[in-house]
Amino acid sequence: MTPTFEAGVYYKGEKLYAGVSANNLAEPSLSYNGDKTVQFALKRNYYLTVGTQIDIRSNISFHPSVLLKSDGTETQADFSGFLRYNDNIFLGGSFRGYNQPSKDAFVIFGGFKLNSKLILAYSYDFTLSSIKNSSEGTHEILLRYRTEAIFGKGKLPPIIYNPRF
Repeated sequence: MTPTFEAGVYYKGEKLYAGVSANNLAEPSLSYNGDKTVQFALKRNYYLTVGTQIDIRSNISFHPSVLLKSDGTETQADFSGFLRYNDNIFLGGSFRGYNQPSKDAFVIFGGFKLNSKLILAYSYDFTLSSIKNSSEGTHEILLRYRTEAIFGKGKLPPIIYNPRF
């Protein structure tokens, strides 16, 4: 067991969002002493994401985005886009890689809101890299619960005056 430290900054506007973050800031090392001693270090990783919303019609919007991931030596990019209908149903795709050596997968995904707090989604990754010799692809199912907690907004709790003697 080892502690890790992460930091990030995220901006979300009406039509644009962007964020930058890093994990394993202290680059801790781990070891396991079972039948054999195994040691490895957690490398620092950096992430940058940018996305926007483009309204096509009053009930259809397009959401393109880019995610860059790097450990300072190698970089990977995800280019994604999806269409959203009535702010409920969405369908899209993603490509992971930016040139021949870095191409990894093509992803299709879709989902919908079950209610104002629950989203159900499915995605399938078509493997394009050399790992396809041992992996046909991956299925992912997402069930997301949103708490709607917005910091700094809403009604403040009542002030309770408590005189001290």
